[in-house]
Amino acid sequence: MAYLRAKDTVNGALGTCYARIDGERHELMQVKNVTATVKKTRTEIPILGLTGKQHKSGGREGTGKMTVYYVSSLFRKVMLDYMKNGVDTYFELMLTNEDPTGETGKQTVLLKDVNIDEMVIGKLDVDQFALEGEADYTLSGDIAVTKGAVIDTMKGEAFDIGNASEAEYDELFDDLNQLLYGLLGY
Repeated sequence: MAYLRAKDTVNGALGTCYARIDGERHELMQVKNVTATVKKTRTEIPILGLTGKQHKSGGREGTGKMTVYYVSSLFRKVMLDYMKNGVDTYFELMLTNEDPTGETGKQTVLLKDVNIDEMVIGKLDVDQFALEGEADYTLSGDIAVTKGAVIDTMKGEAFDIGNASEAEYDELFDDLNQLLYGLLGY
């Protein structure tokens, strides 16, 4: 009988988050947590002869939330550009989980067309030792997921994103885009 080993669970603090905004790569070391959720949109289909309705998926909606330590003005600048100039910036987020303790490998998720909906623009709090802010976002673009290892085979190619050069990072983005568009048939 197979079972999960505790050491193969992923430590949520061991990861990286990068944003590509207007062609520039930013390591988001100020991120405390980030979550991206995709929800299928469904239509109710009434069926003759049945008292209940069936459902059919017809699309998807992507949303997310991130909590960041209040140390960078990167996303405030993005929001201010919209407020002052009407420029609504869409960007990419790349989230990587990689816990070296286990053998589950690295997982990377690339979110495209991320757009901030709401965020903290200024904050003071005498009771908070390390200020934090939240930002809600939508993602309307494609999503790519790569997994460095499959839990039952424990194999995968190593890639140290924390020490990767900009060229290696860009190559990873390109590989994820090719994978994504290949899966979508583009």
